[in-house]
Amino acid sequence: MSVRRSAALWPLLAALAAAGCVPYKHRTAEARRAFYAGDCDRSAELYSRHAGEPGREQLLYLFDAGLALHTAKRYAESNRCFLAADRLIQELNFVHLGAQAASVVFDDRAVPYQGEEFEDALINVFAALNFILAGGPKGPEEALVECRRLDWKLREFSELRGRKYLQNAFARYLSGLAYEMDREPNDAYIDYKLVHKLRPDFEPVKADLVRLARRLGFADDAEQWEKKFGIRHDPAAERGSGEVVLVYQCGRAPEKVPQDDLLDLPVYVPRAFRDRAAEVLWNDRPLARTQVLEDIEATAIRTLADRMGPIVAKRLASLAVKTGVAVGAHELVRRRTKHHELADAAGLFLFMLLKGLDQADTRSWLTLPANLQVARVRLSAGTHTLRVVFLDAAGAPTGHQAEFLNVPVREGAITLLVTRTLQ
Repeated sequence: MSVRRSAALWPLLAALAAAGCVPYKHRTAEARRAFYAGDCDRSAELYSRHAGEPGREQLLYLFDAGLALHTAKRYAESNRCFLAADRLIQELNFVHLGAQAASVVFDDRAVPYQGEEFEDALINVFAALNFILAGGPKGPEEALVECRRLDWKLREFSELRGRKYLQNAFARYLSGLAYEMDREPNDAYIDYKLVHKLRPDFEPVKADLVRLARRLGFADDAEQWEKKFGIRHDPAAERGSGEVVLVYQCGRAPEKVPQDDLLDLPVYVPRAFRDRAAEVLWNDRPLARTQVLEDIEATAIRTLADRMGPIVAKRLASLAVKTGVAVGAHELVRRRTKHHELADAAGLFLFMLLKGLDQADTRSWLTLPANLQVARVRLSAGTHTLRVVFLDAAGAPTGHQAEFLNVPVREGAITLLVTRTLQ
């Protein structure tokens, strides 16, 4: 076979090779079933088998293994996955041009998955949560390292890429919590002000702003906040008490699927889930209801829509290449056989084969929650039992609940709790 003929056949061989690749979501179906059944240890084991192996889906394995381990309360192991994922994304920013070219010819999945920008940001969010939840005197300090890394990313997304909507209010609030835990109220106050700017409807941060403005001696700020929010700071209420912050990871993030059109474009489709909010109860007395602070579902959908222009351009280029290959095959058969009908059939067959083997890149972080919610309550110092009742979209109890036994509350301190619903 001549070099020219061999070169002409390589897109077909590449496409055939791609056809043998089972999509990530199918290969990890058992791990995902275990995760949503609540067997997070089993899920983590299945994902972790491939998290250390180089490959086009390594980042996804690290994402899902990290979150399964986080949900299983194996925080140190979870962070090994998340920090490895963070390093891998930096490496993947320099993807080989040959892989990019191959993806134009036959399949977007030829390129190693680099993660969506909002997924990149969530790595540091979960890593920071892990450091705090793992406990220890350096937990808040280590969490702040992740918050600062995330701050750098968010600035890049906003200033260099024009993605202002990616400013993660939950990450900012978590940073404020970590600063308070690390006894740096001034920095916490700065973060809380940014949270209020991003999410003016988020109620807990209003009391935080009033409280810290008074504590820091910012009398003018405190008066403005009190007037704006209609609340006043009561120093007496803080004596002999501490705070509990509940982070509720709610539902299931949307899933990427291919649209049924000529270009086979990817689109995020929301997934159904029943539990929509949570209420914190102490001695059967409702204390607070969670509020959404980061809508991962909405951010995912908007991020993909924002990237659709380049995706369409790439898919059009891919379609043009496939058409060119098919025309080349048609001409080759026509010249060799002098048989026009056979040439037409060969060209059409090759085009349909290449088009059929080419699939939209529907890879995504499938174990993410749909949103992140927060509630903040003040309790007397001591040990408490808290019950969390989950609510549907209408605010009615769904029958699901979680219980936190022997929650330690220290005077002037913050205790962080995390819960996740998979229904």
